[in-house]
Amino acid sequence: MALRPTLFLIAFLIPTVSNFDFASVPDQPSNCWVRCTNTSSDSLDAIREGDPDDIRCLLFPGGITVASPDGSIPHESISQAIAGWNKCLVTHLFRQPKYGEMPAVIVRKVGTINRDDDLQGEIDVQKSEDGRLKAVVSISCQDEGKSLSNVAVGAILTHELGHLLGLGDAPANAPDGSCVMGEFDANHLVLKPSEAEAQTVIQMRVKMREALSKITSISK
Repeated sequence: MALRPTLFLIAFLIPTVSNFDFASVPDQPSNCWVRCTNTSSDSLDAIREGDPDDIRCLLFPGGITVASPDGSIPHESISQAIAGWNKCLVTHLFRQPKYGEMPAVIVRKVGTINRDDDLQGEIDVQKSEDGRLKAVVSISCQDEGKSLSNVAVGAILTHELGHLLGLGDAPANAPDGSCVMGEFDANHLVLKPSEAEAQTVIQMRVKMREALSKITSISK
């Protein structure tokens, strides 16, 4: 049974920076799997509208810490998702928090997602008072009444972290196993992002850095 992950992302209120043209920013990089990895509107809006604080926020300058404080999600699953993204992005963007450090992304086990048996996971992202992104990833660790393996749970978390980086869900006609942002299928686990998905994230982060640099120059 293919189960649908979902995303809940609270949009920011972004003031406009004048005298800078963001019209050249593409709605989506052309080389991603066939339009399966649409970037989230928040990433694009932050670039186009030019709010430096929101762009810095989406770049995660301090990295992204991920953990399950209540221990409901196995350490192995979290490590798998972190390693999958870091290897593809050729960076240590994700990490597990140090002792006493509060994670930016809290991962927890739930019975069902919003009483919808067809959802396997969701991510709720909010901007905190200190200007940083905080997220809660909820994962249903059962499929048709059977417990999922730690590897399968890690695959779901990898998908949800893709949303945090700005990726949208793959279309329903995406081939099984072609991308981590596709529908979850316990019989066709995708354990890491495809090259196209990774390149989409990399390109978007480059665009955000370029925009931030130009905005900074304008404001001086």
